[in-house]
Amino acid sequence: MKMMFSNNVQRFVVFLSLLTVGSIFASCSKGETSEQLVDSETSLSFAVENLSEVADAGVIKGNETAPAETPDLVPVSGNVGSTTRATTKKSVAAVNTSFVPAAAAIVGEAREVVGDGYDAIVTLTEEDNTVKSASGRFINSKVSSAASGSTGNVAAAMTSGNKYRVLIYDNNDNYVGTIDATSGTALSPAFPVFKNTTYKWYAYSYNSQTQVPVPANTANPTITTTAGAAGLLYDSGTLTTVAGSNKISIVFEHRLASIAVKVDTRGLFTTINSVAGTNGTAGDLRSGTLNLKTGVYTNTSANTTKSDLLDWTNAAAATGDSVKVAYLYTSGTTAISNFKVTLTNLKVNLDDGSVRNFDDKTFTFPTSFTPQLGKRYTATITLIESAVEVGGVRWARENLYYRAGDTGYRFRNRSSNIYQTNVADLTSTTEFFSFAALTSSNSATPAVRDICKLAFPKNTWRLPTPAEQQALVNVSTNTSSTPYRVYGQSSDARYASWTYNTSNEYGTVWTSFMALGRRAKGSNTVENYSRTSNSSGYFWSNTFVQGTTRAYYMRVDVFGTANSFNNSTVVASQIEDDNMRYGMNIRCVRND
Repeated sequence: MKMMFSNNVQRFVVFLSLLTVGSIFASCSKGETSEQLVDSETSLSFAVENLSEVADAGVIKGNETAPAETPDLVPVSGNVGSTTRATTKKSVAAVNTSFVPAAAAIVGEAREVVGDGYDAIVTLTEEDNTVKSASGRFINSKVSSAASGSTGNVAAAMTSGNKYRVLIYDNNDNYVGTIDATSGTALSPAFPVFKNTTYKWYAYSYNSQTQVPVPANTANPTITTTAGAAGLLYDSGTLTTVAGSNKISIVFEHRLASIAVKVDTRGLFTTINSVAGTNGTAGDLRSGTLNLKTGVYTNTSANTTKSDLLDWTNAAAATGDSVKVAYLYTSGTTAISNFKVTLTNLKVNLDDGSVRNFDDKTFTFPTSFTPQLGKRYTATITLIESAVEVGGVRWARENLYYRAGDTGYRFRNRSSNIYQTNVADLTSTTEFFSFAALTSSNSATPAVRDICKLAFPKNTWRLPTPAEQQALVNVSTNTSSTPYRVYGQSSDARYASWTYNTSNEYGTVWTSFMALGRRAKGSNTVENYSRTSNSSGYFWSNTFVQGTTRAYYMRVDVFGTANSFNNSTVVASQIEDDNMRYGMNIRCVRND
C-alpha cells in the first residue's frame, strides 16, 4: 500500500502538532482537554465487503428435469391407423428459456440460419446489476457515517487480488491523500488522520489486477473510462473519526453498463476449444469521464474502433468449457439498435477427439435497447445443430445418446459406428434405449417421457410420429430424385442415407441412419448387427398401444452384398409384443 500526502498537508500536521502541545499545557491548568488532537493511533483503513452485483451471474439454466405432466408420448387404442387416439398436451415454449439466466428479462430473441451445419438462437437479456446495501458499512460500529448506494438483497464477492484506490478529503473538500489497496486482504494499511474529524472518501477500481491511476487534478478528480473490456467500480462515503482505528467497509457498485457476451455450444454437444471476437459496430460503445466526487459522468464519446472480446472464461462450473463468456462495457446511455457480435477463431472439440473450425460470423440481436449504468445485459449466442428436412420433417443428423456424467441427452457429432471408436463413452450401454426410458440402462423403466425434449436446448427436439417415419419410407431410391434414399457400407457400419442432389443454406445435405442392431431385452447383448453383412437398425417413434407394453418403431434393413444391397428396405409402423423393453436407437425431429 502507498500513502501520499501533499507537502502542504505535511507542514500543516507538524505545525498543528506543535500548536496542540502548547494548547494541552495551557488547557491542563484549567482541567480541560482538546477534542481535536493529532493522535498517532487514530487512522483510517478500508476493506472490500463485497461487490454490488448479482451473485449468481454465472449460473445458466440447463437440462434440469422437465415437467412430468407433459410427457408428449402418444397412446393409441389400436393400430397406428386407428381413428381412436388419446389427446396429448404439446409443450412448445414461444421463447426457449433453457439458456436464459434466472431473474433476467428477455429484451429480444431470434433464430438465425447460419449454415455450415448449425443454427443459432441469439438472446439479449437485461438484469439489474446493483444489489447494494447501505447498512453494515463500518466494521467498527462506533463510527458514525453516511454512505452512498442503493439498497438490495444479495451481493457477490470481489475477486481476491483485484486492485482498488481510495481518495481521502477533509470536510472542506481539501485533498488529504490516497490509499493503494488490494481486495482479499483483511484491511488496507492504516492511514493516519485526526480524531473527531469529518472526512470524505471515494473508492474506485477497474475490477482487475490493474491499479487505477491517481487523478492528475486531485482538486477536481476524474477518471476516463475506455469503452470495451474494462469495467469501473465505485463507492463513496463520509465519516467522523473516533480515537483509534476507524475501519470502513467498501461495497463497490458498477459505474458502467456491462454487456456479457456468451457463446453456448451445448446445442452442438461439444466443448469450446477456442474463441475470439469483437463487437460488430464500433460506435455502439462509449467512453466517458467520471467525476469521482459526484459519481456522475461529465461527458461521453462514441468509440471509433471495435472493442475486442478478451479474457474468455467459463460462464459457470456446471457447464464447463461448453459455455464461455467475455465482457464489454459502456458509459453511454443512448439507444443501441441491432447490437452485433462478430465471432472469430471459433473451434469446438468433437466427441471423436477431432476439432472443428468455424468461419468468422457476425450475429445480430434484432432489437433496440438503451443501456443503463449499473445494469448487466447478456448477449447469448446459442449454437444448435441444424436439422435435415426430408419429406417435410426436420430430422436430427445423428442419434441421441445418454451420458450419465453430465446428465446429458446428446447427439453424436458424426454418424460413426459406436463400436469403431476409442472414445470411452461410446459403448452399447449409451446408445440403446427402451421405449421412452429416461436412461439407456437395460433395466430403465419404459414409457416415461419423450427424452428428445431433454436434449439441449430443451423442447427444441422431440420423438417422431409413425407418420413422420413413414415419410422417410416414401422417399424414392431413384438417385435423380430430390431427395433420394440410398444404401451403403462404410468401414464403420451399413446404413441408409437420405440425400439431396442440390445444396441449400447448409451446403450439401444428407442424413444417415446406421444399421446398428438393437439391444436384447434385459441385457446389453446387441442382436441383428453386422459391419459387413445383413444388418438392421431400429428407431423408436413416440407412439405406443395404450394398456400394453407394445410401441411403434421404424426398421432399416441393409441386406445383400456391398455392391448391390438387394433386399434392403425401410419399414415404418413396426410393432411387436412386449417390445418396449428392447433397446433401440432414437433419431429426434425438430419440435417446430
